[in-house]
Amino acid sequence: MPQIKMNSAYFIVTSVALIIFASVIISVPKETWKGLLSGKISNLATVFLSSKLDYLAGPGSRSVFSTDFNNDNKLDLAVANYDSTTVSILLGNGLGGFGPKTDFGVGSNPLSVFSADFDNDGKQDLATANYSSSTVSILLGNGLGGFGLKADFSVSVAPTSVFSADFDNDGDQDLAVANRFGNNVSILLITTTPNPVPTISGIFPISVTAGGSSFSLTVNGTGFIGGSSVVKVNGSPRTTTYVSPTQLTAIILANDIATAGTSPIITVFNP
Repeated sequence: MPQIKMNSAYFIVTSVALIIFASVIISVPKETWKGLLSGKISNLATVFLSSKLDYLAGPGSRSVFSTDFNNDNKLDLAVANYDSTTVSILLGNGLGGFGPKTDFGVGSNPLSVFSADFDNDGKQDLATANYSSSTVSILLGNGLGGFGLKADFSVSVAPTSVFSADFDNDGDQDLAVANRFGNNVSILLITTTPNPVPTISGIFPISVTAGGSSFSLTVNGTGFIGGSSVVKVNGSPRTTTYVSPTQLTAIILANDIATAGTSPIITVFNP
């Protein structure tokens, strides 16, 4: 996957933010607030809530975020668990229900969780604000509802909330983290480095007998990446083992060599 680099900066939250917020409140008509407090809001649809359904997350659940983690066009849930130092992922069924949780480790005592595509691979990733370790954890998603090991980045003291947007207009999602005892917000600018374009210089063996059984193909070249590069046969991925930046091996199926006189097209793909 593309590498992520971060540059951090701290911005002190001043009373200006409070003044702006106060002006918004003052601008709201008094009768609107009266309606809100009394529960009588005109010109709005009536809202009905069903009886609650509880789904198990981790100990000390503090924050929840929803998006599609496994690319099935159904909303899923991510829950930050303060007491267990984990994030629970619950995959949705598209009908308002969710499956059992899967937990992934993050920094100490997460209070907030947010999701965005931090490495620009089209898959949703996770960020957590970790109160006790004064860090933010990034977990890269695999597009199937799973996540890799955390990478921690330092912020100010006692982070309580995390949010993501492209603050420097470079096409990469950045992070803003509010810090309780730092009395500030930490900005972490993310820069992604695209994976290299792989090239193939040779394969072994270069010929096989048609109708034979599956076998291991060695692919030599450049720009191969451990855990990412995939050998494809006629556009279809095959089980690939990373050997080095210049060598891969892949399992070629019997169906790939079933017909005499054919020349399967071998390519290497870097996500």
